[in-house]
Amino acid sequence: MDNNPRAGPVSHPGVAYGVFKCSDTRPRPAILARFKEALENIRKAHGETGIPPQTGFMVSDLAGGMQFAVTLDGALGLPQKVEALERAGANYFLRSTLPDAPNSAAARDLGDVMNMLYGGTELFDAENEGREKLVMDVFYRNEKGEFVSQLSVCLAELGRSQ
Repeated sequence: MDNNPRAGPVSHPGVAYGVFKCSDTRPRPAILARFKEALENIRKAHGETGIPPQTGFMVSDLAGGMQFAVTLDGALGLPQKVEALERAGANYFLRSTLPDAPNSAAARDLGDVMNMLYGGTELFDAENEGREKLVMDVFYRNEKGEFVSQLSVCLAELGRSQ
């Protein structure tokens, strides 16, 4: 059995959803433009970042992103997963697609992207400065059709709980 999560015929893109708190105080259009710029830089630097250049991103405020996911992706069940993060202060939504890949591969890559954004941009400076607990997670639909947290999956693989 091949352990490569991108191996095998997959006829649809892998889709993952990131939900997070952005502490940047600039106006929303400026923040969205900065996210788009940072995401494009990550995609262009695929040799260094390991993120496939064909990865697609859509960043939005949380309400707009959730509306998109439910309306166009049919991501029923996702809003319930996001509620706790929203109560903790999450305010942005990032959708990632990876052609011909399983959702779990798209989620793994999106987790890496979000870590790059968190550590490499000014968009999260208040969290870094104030040492606030990170408000972020990545969700994807597993083989059973359920939405799962990529963070919980990774912690379970390490034998830890969230």
